[in-house]
Amino acid sequence: ILATGGGGLLGVNTYTGTGLSQSVDTGQPLSNGAFVWAKATNTSADHLASDTARGGNKLLNQNGNAAETTNSQFITSFNNNGITVGTAADYNTLGRDYVLFSWLKQAGYLDIVTYTGNGATQTISHNLAATPAMMIIKCRTITKDWAVYHKDAGNNVEAALNTSSAFATSGSFDNTTPDASDFFVGPSFTTNQSSQDYVAYLFGEKGGKSKIDQYSGNGTSSKSVTGVGFEPKAILLKGDNNSNGWRFFYNDNGTAKYIVPDTSASVVTAT
Repeated sequence: ILATGGGGLLGVNTYTGTGLSQSVDTGQPLSNGAFVWAKATNTSADHLASDTARGGNKLLNQNGNAAETTNSQFITSFNNNGITVGTAADYNTLGRDYVLFSWLKQAGYLDIVTYTGNGATQTISHNLAATPAMMIIKCRTITKDWAVYHKDAGNNVEAALNTSSAFATSGSFDNTTPDASDFFVGPSFTTNQSSQDYVAYLFGEKGGKSKIDQYSGNGTSSKSVTGVGFEPKAILLKGDNNSNGWRFFYNDNGTAKYIVPDTSASVVTAT
């Protein structure tokens, strides 16, 4: 489970595509550094990932394993109050409704790291200024699955964001605990193939803003998960020992909804 709250660090906003350049106001200075995730909610369509480290013209989709694509009309600017989306259909198809999640880069909360693989165990520096509790990594240059690390799953254990498979032991993350200055990847094509480029999103636990944890299901119709410490604006979760798909819940004007990161399906209203 990754639960993230407000305080200006996470924005959850909706907008409708116009087919023309438009600004999306998230109320955040995203030009200072950000990771954004968009999804069309009223139709089947890819999830879309952009960030300030790679540039708004670079796009990855979370429900697939394709390499990065480039289009100058994806996000034309990261602004002091949100983003401007261009005319590319991915972000701005006329009549499509979108949800946009925007994480502001800040010490202890989020860092974005780009690096090149070396084909062996590699130590990679970061500026999170805290121990990463969850990491999401994607190869940018060739077709490879997304790799997700979670502190409660184990150092050399991963799940793929673009599939429903359970967390499993792999060589993607070295069996060394990340710390406040470095994280470690193994000799895996998913996270460290020689001469290939990668992007890593590092999430920390910041008091009152983010909580990264685990819980045990009870198999009944409802369960209260305590200890978060704040009211989350969005929650990303996955069963670690089963093949149930990912769920990304959010509050849409008082209605609980979720999207499924490993599929292109439209939004679901939670019941």
